[in-house]
Amino acid sequence: MLHVQGQHLVNTTGDVVRLRGFTLTALYWEPTQVVTELYPTDEPYRVMREVGANVVRLTFHARLIEREPFVEETAGLEWLDRQLDFAQTNGLYVILCLILPPGADWMDDRPEPDYSLWSDLSKQERFRWIWRTLLTRYKGTTRDEAIAAFDLFNAPATIDGTGEAYRQLLQTTVDELYALDSRRIFIVAPCYGTNGMKHDDLSREWILLDNPNVMYDLHFYDPFSYTHQYAEWVGVHEEGGVYPNRSLLESTLEGDMPRDQSYLARQLEPLLHLRVMHEVPIFISEFGLIHHCFEDGRGGLAYVNDFITLLNEEGIGFTYWDFQSTVMGLFRSDARLSLMQSDLQPDLALTLFKT
Repeated sequence: MLHVQGQHLVNTTGDVVRLRGFTLTALYWEPTQVVTELYPTDEPYRVMREVGANVVRLTFHARLIEREPFVEETAGLEWLDRQLDFAQTNGLYVILCLILPPGADWMDDRPEPDYSLWSDLSKQERFRWIWRTLLTRYKGTTRDEAIAAFDLFNAPATIDGTGEAYRQLLQTTVDELYALDSRRIFIVAPCYGTNGMKHDDLSREWILLDNPNVMYDLHFYDPFSYTHQYAEWVGVHEEGGVYPNRSLLESTLEGDMPRDQSYLARQLEPLLHLRVMHEVPIFISEFGLIHHCFEDGRGGLAYVNDFITLLNEEGIGFTYWDFQSTVMGLFRSDARLSLMQSDLQPDLALTLFKT
């Protein structure tokens, strides 16, 4: 089992472990009966390991764990057991990521986002119950050794003006879980929105929790107009240009910069500052490009190469979004389908795990 030591994660022998791998989205938005039919063998995990990964970030909807409020979803939990077994068999750590908690469905472009988590105390208790259920299910088992961390809340946005509701929810959750198992590592994301709206992409503000086992996280999709060009599910319908493009200026907190590696480095600086100022480990749990970026000379591989170079220089771990999907996957195919070599982007795999 990993544990936090200053700015690093270390294993039981004291060696520093840098997590590098993929997010396995596993169609989290689909009904549980669809999700539990996915990945009946260890093939995805074997392939991840073969291309160089040592971790998989497995996302799940709250309904995979609870069939109804405070009632376990047996089929979902048994499916999760199998995925942990597959990962462990192939030498991969697992990050469990709650991507859609009860009452917190606001991320994509939708007319009526759900922020009810912040006004419904029962849903907040369900949030804590989900994580208690997972911790107690795996504590002391062989599967527990495979779990690198609990990624508590994928991309929070609150209805207050400060994000304090998010800080309070996570602090109470971590306090409860830490009392049950003081070894568990928690991943904490910045508050991505307040007042019921997403922050400007320039904002990089983390809440700091009173706990020694926290790793602080960032989703990195800058510039969003490039990485998500034609991503209609988030409301982007336009061409996003090419990378690098030094004649195109991107906004940063310090002023405009050309779209190149210097811009990417500037956007990483707040996370690096957090690590140094507070002596904590940091992580990029999401970065990735829509498939259009790899087509028609748009420079997707150049972007990945520049960003991975920065992460390598700073010793920052990551999970690429994502492993298998028709829009952003290493494998360009639906997760319901078997992996086919013809769907693989081999140059992307080589670039992600270059040393």
